[in-house]
Amino acid sequence: MRIPVLFALLLSLFAHRPARADPGDRGSRAPEEPWVLPETVVTPSRRESPLFFLPVSTSVLEGEELGGARAPRSLPDAAEEIPGVMVQKTGYGQGSPYLRGLTGFRTLTLIDGIRLNHSAYRSGPNQYFATIDHLSLARLEVVRGPGSVLYGSDAMGGVLNVIPRRPVRKDGEYPLGGRVLTRLAAAERSAVERLEITGGLGAELGFLAGVDRKRFGDLRAGDGRLPGTGYDEWDGDAVVSWSAAPGLEILLGWQRVSQDDVPRTHKTLSSRPWHGTERGSERRRTLDQLRDLVYLEARAEKPADFLDSLRATLSWQRQRESRYRVQGAGRSDRQGFTVDAYGISLTALSDTDVGLLTWGLDGTFERVGSFRVKYDAGGRVTSVGIQGPVADDAAYDLLGVFARDEVDLGSGFTFSAGARATRARVDADRVEDPRTGRRISLSDTFGAVVGAARLSYTGLRGWNLYAGAAQGFRAPNLSDLTRFDTARSNEIETPSPGLDPERSLTFEAGVKGDLDPVRFELSLYHTVLRDLIRRFPTGREIDGDVEVTKDNVGDGYVRGVELRGEIDLGGGFVAFGGGSFTQGRADTYPTSRRRKAREYLDRLPPLSGQVGIRGTPGEGLFVSARLRMADKADRLSSRDRADTQRIPPGGTPGHAVIDLTGSLDLSDRATLTLSVENLTDRAFRIHGSGQNEPGRNLVLTLEIRF
Repeated sequence: MRIPVLFALLLSLFAHRPARADPGDRGSRAPEEPWVLPETVVTPSRRESPLFFLPVSTSVLEGEELGGARAPRSLPDAAEEIPGVMVQKTGYGQGSPYLRGLTGFRTLTLIDGIRLNHSAYRSGPNQYFATIDHLSLARLEVVRGPGSVLYGSDAMGGVLNVIPRRPVRKDGEYPLGGRVLTRLAAAERSAVERLEITGGLGAELGFLAGVDRKRFGDLRAGDGRLPGTGYDEWDGDAVVSWSAAPGLEILLGWQRVSQDDVPRTHKTLSSRPWHGTERGSERRRTLDQLRDLVYLEARAEKPADFLDSLRATLSWQRQRESRYRVQGAGRSDRQGFTVDAYGISLTALSDTDVGLLTWGLDGTFERVGSFRVKYDAGGRVTSVGIQGPVADDAAYDLLGVFARDEVDLGSGFTFSAGARATRARVDADRVEDPRTGRRISLSDTFGAVVGAARLSYTGLRGWNLYAGAAQGFRAPNLSDLTRFDTARSNEIETPSPGLDPERSLTFEAGVKGDLDPVRFELSLYHTVLRDLIRRFPTGREIDGDVEVTKDNVGDGYVRGVELRGEIDLGGGFVAFGGGSFTQGRADTYPTSRRRKAREYLDRLPPLSGQVGIRGTPGEGLFVSARLRMADKADRLSSRDRADTQRIPPGGTPGHAVIDLTGSLDLSDRATLTLSVENLTDRAFRIHGSGQNEPGRNLVLTLEIRF
């Protein structure tokens, strides 16, 4: 199926608009008027700013759409609600969002400003976005376009910032309360439960704690059951807020996500061919994921004459991964890594004679250990590697300083500009030399300076016209420099010292309109990509496999258009929709021969959009109907065409899927939601994913607040 381009662009006049919430009430339910833009967001300017007046393309999910009674299955599923965001899913428990054609380590994920990205991130889609518990979140802010000036390395395609729920003060104190949420889904064969308690001591000390249990059975797609796709997950979170003094708040937070035996089914014999894809050959491939985060945050208002506000954060995050694989002959291996990341961040806001200045510094200091063990068919150890997928006994540090100034030029014009300087350092003590099998070490230092400048005009009531240019960069990480793994069936990827940072330059122009009853946003962008780190055949072989390494051999571009908006139809109903089109090419080495070619970007998102209607026809009643669409994804790179287990020959077929939702407040303390997803039971998958999406899916959610 193909969606005509003109029809899709017309549909894209409308876009998803999230529920409004009091920015200080991060743990509350969404209010009754759910179609107004949130008043403020944090991520685009690293401070609370009015969303409409910002010269960047930003979307927000919050309230019922994220962690409330209409909660989706996971955070990757929630991100799919945002027009222009494609989420590739290698497996049922994995998800990698695409922002403007880029994903993986070329987009940056933050947890309340703390980096989720780490130095073992591999090229292309990865599973780490799914290691964030969406039921513990108050909102998700997505900024499209480079965010490297404010957030540093990796933020080339955009920034996704998840903001956890916090205790809410009411009438001068933190009342004791909580909620119980149960979600049951038929096609997912899933059961999800969350228990959350909040309270405090007077007006100074508040707390919120929650625990989730998630059980996912084998998925039923539109063309039948998908065996070997289920897994279990346990999540926990807690936060304590202390008003230590007037204008000073101290926050202590903790998160844990534990996923057991998350399958990568497309690699195994359990996979099901679809539109010509090939079945995997392995007996088993599963991932265990464990993520812990502890952070201490202090926020001070007017701590000094030259400071209007100051935010300081200290954090420790451990991400542990273990992959177990059983090959067809019965041989097996286990490999993985542990990343301990220590973070520091300081953000200051100063209202000066030359504008509103946001400035500060941040740093992440990682210690990485990895392993690889191989077994014969009888389970006996045959070898223990010097390193796992990345170097063992390694350190990776990022340290940066930044500043952004915003100046009111008068007559409705506002100019903002910023810059960042970053230093990255890697020391890898245990790296395997693929030619000799001996242990070697690797050390290197990288530097980058980037800038951004934007101009907006809001002199006409209800309009915001903006344009600008912004640089992005990504420092080489341990996966680039030291990865030693099987790249394809006949290739082996070896360590790659001597790399330089990847760089981008994005030119963007857009318009936002708030013209009652119509609200809309249109943005156009063109990104120049330089020195992309791509696979590069060396011309040598190792044990019969072609050796590939990495080098800064990729120049290219990505450009596109994003449209979204809504129309207030009256009577409590709103029509909404959105759409995007992305085009991009980059230099690569498509085969094992040393011959460069310019091809489409890997897994280039197809033309896609959504339209729908939703509203509140009565008190305590919410209804919605949505049509999700994607064109056929047939702009394929050589790597896409070789990915025969995930991408059908000729490309991923397009789809159109209908979702219906109804939500009823049974009382002021209980909400019941019934959804029918994929009403027509269509068999479809997101481009580049390893399995199909659920078929007709009846979802029942009950939220009880106390």
